[in-house]
Amino acid sequence: MRKKTKKEIEEIWNRHLKGLSTEDEKALLESWHIQHLKSIENSLSEEQAYQAIKRFNQSDVSSTRKITNWQKAGVAASIILLLGLSFFYFNVLDRKDQKQHHFFTKKNNLPIAPGSDKAQLKLADGKVINLDEQSFGKIAESEEFTIISTKQGVIDYNQLLPKKLAKEYNKISIPRGGKYQVNLPDGTKVWLNASSTLRFPPCFDRTKRTVKLKGEAYFEVAKSNDEHGNFIPFFVETEQQEIKVLGTHFNINAYPDESATKTTLLAGKVLIKSTNTQNYILLHPGQQARSINNFQIPEINEVDLNDVIAWKNGLFSFENISLEELMRQIARWYNVEVTYAGPIMKHAYIGKIERSASIDDVLNILKLSGLQVSIHNRKVTITESNPIINTP
Repeated sequence: MRKKTKKEIEEIWNRHLKGLSTEDEKALLESWHIQHLKSIENSLSEEQAYQAIKRFNQSDVSSTRKITNWQKAGVAASIILLLGLSFFYFNVLDRKDQKQHHFFTKKNNLPIAPGSDKAQLKLADGKVINLDEQSFGKIAESEEFTIISTKQGVIDYNQLLPKKLAKEYNKISIPRGGKYQVNLPDGTKVWLNASSTLRFPPCFDRTKRTVKLKGEAYFEVAKSNDEHGNFIPFFVETEQQEIKVLGTHFNINAYPDESATKTTLLAGKVLIKSTNTQNYILLHPGQQARSINNFQIPEINEVDLNDVIAWKNGLFSFENISLEELMRQIARWYNVEVTYAGPIMKHAYIGKIERSASIDDVLNILKLSGLQVSIHNRKVTITESNPIINTP
């Protein structure tokens, strides 16, 4: 059989969602789905997979449907995961003793666009500069510095004359629904995610370079030496961690509304400690240091680096995370408020979605975990639907 193209696969899947797929197309979907079910760790027996396919084939996404509790099974959307479509894949795993239910989406009256390049730069002298997708050329200048935008979403902060380290800091703030890149005076590149703030001095001194982060940022730290050829260390301070950088690439997630601050090393070396402890821990590439407060020694784990920096590469990447954590990412990027009407079952979410997708596309995927979602203006309300359980 000729291998289906991406466009053909998307068309088949869309026809099935609308109840318009042919018998041959249903057979194809069934074969792909059972391959995925069998590939899951602690895979289902042939009989369990067959029963799951029966339920999948009988489903109707536009009306109430009956779904049993599949142990360690992905929902029907995992076909997209199996096929590896580039625009998204999504898989929802129910935790033990939890169920999947019907979902409906109420469309928003006005479109909610995904995030874009926008920021506000407040200079040490108090001047405020608004940055957006149209910010090009020379943004600001003085005898001591110039700020230039050479391409969309990027500013270069260039120091012209050395001076004593100022007590005041410049501050670049990224709003909800924004992102931006700033290249610091020493050549260090920083990518900032939505709802993040970076404070940095107008110039770095010759003994240490220090910046302060709230939110999430990816750093590529430039090497810098003093007049004697000694390396000038680079420090990043967050509420819960202090990171001493020895020339490297790393990501920091330090949002106040998350349960932990996480620093992940991609290349090079960093030393890390909690802000109220004394001893640094050496972090190796591929490791993540997780701090839940200012006093405990950070917990070190191996992580998937592609998941950690997916946001920088234009993707949401969810790896066994809760609905609440998923929706916090959605809320920051689309600048929406999320509320929960009543208790929500604990689901684990796995998947990738392009951050350029519309919020309707993203929320429609949640239908496959059995949730009701309504949107009014910029408020998203999530409700657990009433389960209807098949009996054996």
